[in-house]
Amino acid sequence: MCALVQAGVREDRSITQPLVDPEARQTGTTIASHDEIRRVTPFPKLQVSVIAVTCLSETVAATFVYPFINERLSEMSSSPKELARLSGLLFACYAFAQFVSAYFWGTFSDRVGRKPILLACLLICAISTVGFGAGNTFLEILIFRTRHWHQLW
Repeated sequence: MCALVQAGVREDRSITQPLVDPEARQTGTTIASHDEIRRVTPFPKLQVSVIAVTCLSETVAATFVYPFINERLSEMSSSPKELARLSGLLFACYAFAQFVSAYFWGTFSDRVGRKPILLACLLICAISTVGFGAGNTFLEILIFRTRHWHQLW
């Protein structure tokens, strides 16, 4: 009967000699060699970098409106009270759209896959950002901001 093969690990996480089966000690053979134990799946740097850039672009797209939203909406409102109401509505609709559509995107990505969903969301994010910048009325800005990244279909 073969014992569970383990490798000793030092404090610095380097691998030491593999442990052997008690029966194998008598014959001098090990169950696993150093080369087999040292083979580790390499860290997927490219894939993690793409995901990091994707997360960064979503964060930038979500928060880029903060510096200029009041100036942009002041063209559409008549009073400071109206301006506060419109900007609050704009930010609330974005948060609500993310809340409502998160379940949909999660279950849809379970069926279709993560990559197509990430690519589709990035494309829709780009389109929504351009539409938000080109919008002339509050309704247009609200629609594009609500459809931003976690869109409501």
